[in-house]
Amino acid sequence: MRQGIIINHDEKFDIQLSKAHVEEGVLAHLLADDALKIEHKGEHVQWRETGNIAIEYECNGHSSGLAVTEAQQWVHELYDFDGQLIVRLIIPVPMLKRMCARARRSERAGDGKRSKIFLLSTNINSWLP
Repeated sequence: MRQGIIINHDEKFDIQLSKAHVEEGVLAHLLADDALKIEHKGEHVQWRETGNIAIEYECNGHSSGLAVTEAQQWVHELYDFDGQLIVRLIIPVPMLKRMCARARRSERAGDGKRSKIFLLSTNINSWLP
């Protein structure tokens, strides 16, 4: 362990730091990639009331949202009641599809109850296999 640096108790600071540098570089590349296709969704009220975020897969009887996206990354933003951004989740689409395969489905949701959605708990631990 390096003298004078106390970050945690597992003495792996140097390993964690090197991983963080790699991950930071991946994120920087991701955000700077003009060719990157993203799907962007935002939720303002329902997620706070239900504890779930909604991922649409069908609307008006046709595949939509996650079922048809060509995006590589799904960006899902959650807002407080006053419109302030709380969190911006960036999820690789293949991972989101795996998460949704284990999620609860809602038969009807949205404006006019025209959409079918997956409900993902805002408890991130529930997303893990």
